[in-house]
Amino acid sequence: RRSAKYLDDVERDFRDDLAHFLKFRSRHDLYSPIFLGVPLPFRKVFKKVRALGGYAKVCEQKLWMRVCREAAGGKDLSGQTSASFAMRKNYEKTGMLEWERHLDGTSLPQDRAPDPDAGKTFEPVPPHVVLPPGKRVRVLWMEPNGESAWYGANVKSHDSVTKKHHIAYDDGTEESIDFGEEKVEAAVDGD
Repeated sequence: RRSAKYLDDVERDFRDDLAHFLKFRSRHDLYSPIFLGVPLPFRKVFKKVRALGGYAKVCEQKLWMRVCREAAGGKDLSGQTSASFAMRKNYEKTGMLEWERHLDGTSLPQDRAPDPDAGKTFEPVPPHVVLPPGKRVRVLWMEPNGESAWYGANVKSHDSVTKKHHIAYDDGTEESIDFGEEKVEAAVDGD
């Protein structure tokens, strides 16, 4: 794996512990966003958020750029206009927020999964394939600063005239996209 050279033993141990908490098979099943060209250093991010008083305080006091600076390890963040927002979303999506809440005794209800795609296998969708309503997909969003992240969604419909699928993302937003113009993967049936 490309990311293996960027993960020291302490980071691997942290990811193993997080994966175990989230009931994943291994750390390789974790959502692993790229930050400044390398895998996000989960342990550094988690420790910094905790040191600043936790997720709620970091949000309330708008301290996510401090977390970004810690994760960047001295790299220049000028021009990274969406870094704070992306860091907050990554903290939530990777399961670190749920782990923090578990450690603090403020966990979300057990019926709320931290990641609806946990344990699922995804395969690329060829541009000409029409997926049925309800099919689980994920779409790769590329940021202008070179960072990227997968966002989960469900297919709502397909328009045969425009050749676009209408999808509903997990955050409630919807859009129509051409699978030939976006990087889209679909959940393998049976997962």
